[in-house]
Amino acid sequence: MSEEGTPDAVESRSTRPRPTGRGVGAFVLGLALLVTWPWWHYPTLLGLGVALVLLPLLEWVLLARDHDVRVERQVTPLVVPRHGQCTGNLRFTGVRPRGPVHTVVVDTVAGEPTTLHVPAQGPATLSYDIPTRRRGLLTVGPLRVDRRGPLGLFHRQQVFGEVVEVRVLPRPLPIHALPPGNRRAPHTGAKRIDHGGTDLSGLHPYVPGDDLRRLHWATSARTGTLMVREDADPSEPHLLVLLDDRAASYSDPDQFEDAVEVAAALCRTGLDHHNAVHLVTASGRVEVEIGVSSGRIQAPEAAALAPTFAEIDLAEPTDLHPVPRRDLDTSVAVTGPDADVAELVLALRGTQSGYLAMVAEDGPTLGDAAGVLVLRSADGDGLAHVWNLAVTS
Repeated sequence: MSEEGTPDAVESRSTRPRPTGRGVGAFVLGLALLVTWPWWHYPTLLGLGVALVLLPLLEWVLLARDHDVRVERQVTPLVVPRHGQCTGNLRFTGVRPRGPVHTVVVDTVAGEPTTLHVPAQGPATLSYDIPTRRRGLLTVGPLRVDRRGPLGLFHRQQVFGEVVEVRVLPRPLPIHALPPGNRRAPHTGAKRIDHGGTDLSGLHPYVPGDDLRRLHWATSARTGTLMVREDADPSEPHLLVLLDDRAASYSDPDQFEDAVEVAAALCRTGLDHHNAVHLVTASGRVEVEIGVSSGRIQAPEAAALAPTFAEIDLAEPTDLHPVPRRDLDTSVAVTGPDADVAELVLALRGTQSGYLAMVAEDGPTLGDAAGVLVLRSADGDGLAHVWNLAVTS
């Protein structure tokens, strides 16, 4: 399966006909009736015993014939936002069993079976929805074609080993604004200034397309390789997003999903506005820092945010990991209703603008706690709306 979701013919392996629990029970009961019939002398019991023994054997004969069934599967898209539309399409070709044999397809989606009924004649194309309620890497497959006899006494499986991965990303929330940044003196000084400049933040080897005016001649002469300056504007606004990923802060997993989407939207908006963005989680398991050089986002680092947010999950630690405090204009903690508000407010103090965004139904929409603006809403969409009102008013 390609990343674009093009269909692939999936190789299969077929099992031999096997009895179901019902088939085993019928056969054992039939044998018992045949064995005990001489003591009872009831013709009805004799006939019933013969029938219960022969019926499983007849179903075995029906399923013993091989059928050349081929499957093409297409899953589109392979990258989808949470609650977005993701569809699996199956196309069957070859000779399929007819008559009393019942054929179903069972596809495994995130460990849960999805059952589809297949017509016995002609090419069949089936579609089914793939649930995207949770972020992360969603596995689709393996696929199983299950053929059963008319009474369900024997069955035969054809297993297809192809497993497709679907990456479910956070939904894009409509967060459009951020508080204005504060200009600072070069080299991360505390003094605020009105006009920016540039700081040398690093060097990289010259690649075609780099501005030759940014060559660092001293280093180039010393190393024998053309080196290009990486400059950072000391007046760039900085944004810290603290995502509370501790399980104790949430009473419902859906609240954490909303919190992740709010954090992702804040980071995306910060990058769109050419802010330097620093993402950290309360457990300390994730930390991503993305700088901005000469008004341009560093694309490789920015692209790493999408899989980062897709894979963040809840953590068991309850202690708050130390929060970085260097040179930040705006700090936002995103958490759930059961979080320790005082602890998070203390972690945000010392930055120019502090916000605590809570996915919680109880409490006022807007509040203040020791200089930190507290925003509350029951879901991510509502919290995005409250945020836009707070930073633009």
